[in-house]
Amino acid sequence: SDAQLQFVAKKYHSIVLGENFSQAETIKKLHQYNPNLIVLIYINSRHVVKNGIRYNDAITSPVDLFAYDALGNKITEPRWNEYLMDIHKPEWAGKIAEWRIAMPDADGIMLDEANPTLDSSNYTALPANYNSASYTSRMTQFFSDVQNKTTGLVIFNGLKDGIKTTGYTDGVDGGVLEGFVFNENLQNVDSTRTMNHINAIL
Repeated sequence: SDAQLQFVAKKYHSIVLGENFSQAETIKKLHQYNPNLIVLIYINSRHVVKNGIRYNDAITSPVDLFAYDALGNKITEPRWNEYLMDIHKPEWAGKIAEWRIAMPDADGIMLDEANPTLDSSNYTALPANYNSASYTSRMTQFFSDVQNKTTGLVIFNGLKDGIKTTGYTDGVDGGVLEGFVFNENLQNVDSTRTMNHINAIL
């Protein structure tokens, strides 16, 4: 509701909007209530939800953006019903930039799933020829690619593990601590965490 948006806009200095929002109108209202509010768009840096908004867009790409295992199967993340995307393809960074540019009133994006490696226990398989060192190197370049293709802030999720485990000092403007207070319906999900998201600008 408008009352909820007004409450959030006046209480916090930054907010991350999920893909289930009617984002364009929501962003405008939030900025009306608080012109200094930093509004970021949530984008997963390497997953798309099966049959979700961004999945339906990704499958129309002339370049196949999905990650595949050694048997040629698309890799999934069963816990969240998501597909793993291929971060090595520059077109994937370009697709993320497209989604950000489509929301010009936002102040930037928050890229989730910023871990520098893949945990095999989370996926149906790891990508063919996966190598943790090269994947970490590519993740760092991936953030730079996104930043070079778009405007505004590029923030990553993962500061709870410390900069030493992510290493992202180039290509990003800051990070968040994985502290979400409200879900996409503005329902409180964890009142013990902070919404002070961008308290660690690099």
